[in-house]
Amino acid sequence: VSRPSASAITALHPVAIQLNAILEELADAFKERRGPLQAILLAVLAKEQVFLLGPPGTAKTRMIVTFFSRILGAKYFETILSKNRPPEFVLGPLDIQALTDHGDMHRKIDGFLPTCNFAMLDEVGKMSATLGHDLLSVVLERKLHQVNGGRSFIDVPLYSFIGGSNELPTDESDDAAALWDRMLVRVVVDYLQETGNFASMLTNALPEIGTGASVPFADLAAVIDHVIPAIKIPRDVVETVVNLREAMRSDSIVPSDRRWKQSMKLLQASAFMLGRTEVTVDDIQVLRYTLWNEPSQIQKVERMTLSVSNPMAEQALTLLEIAEAIQKESLKAKGLGSDKRAAIGVDLNGRLRVLGTDLGNVRQTALSQGMSTTKPDEVADRAQA
Repeated sequence: VSRPSASAITALHPVAIQLNAILEELADAFKERRGPLQAILLAVLAKEQVFLLGPPGTAKTRMIVTFFSRILGAKYFETILSKNRPPEFVLGPLDIQALTDHGDMHRKIDGFLPTCNFAMLDEVGKMSATLGHDLLSVVLERKLHQVNGGRSFIDVPLYSFIGGSNELPTDESDDAAALWDRMLVRVVVDYLQETGNFASMLTNALPEIGTGASVPFADLAAVIDHVIPAIKIPRDVVETVVNLREAMRSDSIVPSDRRWKQSMKLLQASAFMLGRTEVTVDDIQVLRYTLWNEPSQIQKVERMTLSVSNPMAEQALTLLEIAEAIQKESLKAKGLGSDKRAAIGVDLNGRLRVLGTDLGNVRQTALSQGMSTTKPDEVADRAQA
């Protein structure tokens, strides 16, 4: 996902134009969330699941609700799970009348998860044992198992599911661990890190639910079901992914074969957002959202995916390290006298201006070569803060 140049916009699918507008509005409103927003958007296009890892109070739910409110006509379901919350709160209550009259064991599902297109379950690792099995089949197979007029299951219209938690769910239960393994896109949402963004958050209101740029669900569904699966993955991309896999294995990072296979849909989604009919090596950078198993691997996976896919994005990562060094120097100056602080401030501001120019050059080069500008934009957001 990037901010396309004016000449490229006419080549983009109308849905891609609308989604880019949504991304830009929400990335501006939810500071330090451009990466998670991009990951969620790509997961939706790939009809895949998302896991948001982060502490309470980081606006995860508000961000998700706002995002899905921009998909007009879609049905959205949201709740918080706990060990004691029964399946009825998520899947709908049993139809006692049908059980009494006909012996059918089925649920009244209207308004519950099995009738929705998108869903978010917070504290997903804490789902009860009785919910776990049915939830897995709904989320992963898009089927609700029940007995209804001789049928053993019904199909559900779910496109994408988002689970949130402040801890990895692998140790919670077997069902939670199984769900974690099958949630393709994984992103961390932490407290705001930059002072400027924190100050902005204190005084600026978040966007109203359901206002701003939007996309009709019918148009989005047509893209998800028909356009994106038709995007080709050429041999050079496959060869680069194979080389990335070998490099990661040598560093003891070993995603499952299933995860690699599912990740190819994310590459197709990335190509769609950039107006292409086939994947390029540049799209491989989005695998930074899918190939890590524990948070300690995130930075390493990001560096490895960027190094094989987008040299401009890797340069942006280097510029981010420079920005972080400037930030540390400014913090060290706090205890000094005002004259020394002023002199250091002049120097650091000058270096930040140079950094901004370098970032602009990196972004422009990426645009001219048809590459994604997401990482340069993330770094620019950080440097501005």
